[in-house]
Amino acid sequence: MPENQSVERAISVEVITDWIQKEVEVKQKERLNRYVIITDQLCSNFSIQAFDESPYIIWESKNTGDISGTLTLSIQQDTNEPIILWINDKPASHIKSGTISLTLHHVYKLQLHKQRGTAYKGRFDFQYHYSIPAYNVDFRYKATCTIAKDAITIKPLTSSLQRSCFSTVHDHACTLDKVAFHISGCANLMFKTVSGGTFVFKWPFEELVTAWLLASNEGKVECEVTSIECEIHVVEDHCDYVTIYLVINLCINMLSVKQTIISILSSSTSPR
Repeated sequence: MPENQSVERAISVEVITDWIQKEVEVKQKERLNRYVIITDQLCSNFSIQAFDESPYIIWESKNTGDISGTLTLSIQQDTNEPIILWINDKPASHIKSGTISLTLHHVYKLQLHKQRGTAYKGRFDFQYHYSIPAYNVDFRYKATCTIAKDAITIKPLTSSLQRSCFSTVHDHACTLDKVAFHISGCANLMFKTVSGGTFVFKWPFEELVTAWLLASNEGKVECEVTSIECEIHVVEDHCDYVTIYLVINLCINMLSVKQTIISILSSSTSPR
């Protein structure tokens, strides 16, 4: 049998020279006005034909409460049969001709009812204002928070004033370099709305993370997120304001890696 010839092969591999696992806590808060005041104006001419039997709806609101405003209504022609203004599905005023002005509170519907066979022309002007919950959110329900790993961006920061220090690691004297990473991402905050749906609010965050690593000029440093936890708390600090607290806990690995040439010497080593 022929003698086995020893074969030596050299390969380049990445070797971890230092590894630090670090927990990072990101805290943010935002104070919101719970109610936003909305002001609007609606005005138009209207014409109701004699054969129209259905009510003429001036204005109607859905899923919005506590509306107040001023309604000015004009009838431009004389008629023996008055037109009836209904407020919130109830008759309120009878108008034959001329102009009326009414101050309204807690209104959600305005419509005109007429007598059969009578035609009307006129104009209305409705100036109204109301308050709605901020972002249409129902704060009685607990909000939830999620963060996807692929939504987090990590960038190494370099500086011309690189800092180093001497230390002892595993009974060996060595030089440690200070490395820094900029971590940014976006948290998805999910709230219940007053209409029963879900409102998703994207909350960006960022953090600067530093550590002392056993690095080398020929190597590189890497950072990766291994786990993410986030919590959201809503505090009603005043009757018109709420404060949202966001707490994000990240577990990250910071690695110092360098390329190393290793050789394999074996009699059984052969290329395929």
